[in-house]
Amino acid sequence: MRAAHDRDGATAGKRNPEPDDLRLLQFLNWVVPLVFGFAALAGIAAALFSDTGLLFAGAILLAYGGLLLVARRRVGGGERGAAVGIICVGLLLAALLMSAVQPGWLAVLVLTPLISVAVALPYVRGGDLLRLILLAWLTVVVMAILSRTLEPLSEPPGWFTDVFTASALAAATAVVLLLLWQFSSRLNEMLAQTRAAEERYALAERGVNDGLWDWDLRRDRVYYSSRWKAMLGHREDEVGPEPEEWFGRCTRRTAGASWRRSGSTSGAAGGT
Repeated sequence: MRAAHDRDGATAGKRNPEPDDLRLLQFLNWVVPLVFGFAALAGIAAALFSDTGLLFAGAILLAYGGLLLVARRRVGGGERGAAVGIICVGLLLAALLMSAVQPGWLAVLVLTPLISVAVALPYVRGGDLLRLILLAWLTVVVMAILSRTLEPLSEPPGWFTDVFTASALAAATAVVLLLLWQFSSRLNEMLAQTRAAEERYALAERGVNDGLWDWDLRRDRVYYSSRWKAMLGHREDEVGPEPEEWFGRCTRRTAGASWRRSGSTSGAAGGT
């Protein structure tokens, strides 16, 4: 019985992953095999062609793959913010190192800062996102300078460079498309939740025999419900969102007393 109790406690302690965690894990499940695959390809090519530059490139990819595994573990532990930081900053650092080792790969490497920002967009806000954007821009500038000033450590066969570059470009494009698809699904979910909330509010509004209103003080706009307008004998399109729509229909003293009695910026006009 003690073992069963322990299992029940462990099950209860498990955290159900949030949708954003699942999307991040989906992204990692796509990218991790790609990174390790290219690391293995670079390592095999380095051994076949005795190419030092490819050897360093493979080591950089292998190290970044290890960082992605750490990030995946962080997501599973509920540390989504730390995981996003590891993914994005690690990608920028790997791109910088790769541009120093393989300056000729700039056409592919220049996509990595864009991918870094695209990964962070759904999870990072405010100043942190701005700093990441600036860091990504600086990374592109430094990579461009390195590609013009550094000589490659070695020259692998031209056919291999073409194949490797084309494959890397195809993989980067697939990652971008995955991020766009995730963004689309996230947007559709948000729209569905908004529509559901609006439908619930509309049902609640129709079930109340009062005219509801809501005053947005920041924008100085008032929402008047259809019932509110009908109680005053107006059609839906005859009343705008301005506060004057109310103040203009009563004396200043009556209007001021009415708004003060509400005690807030939203309420209902009773049908008396």
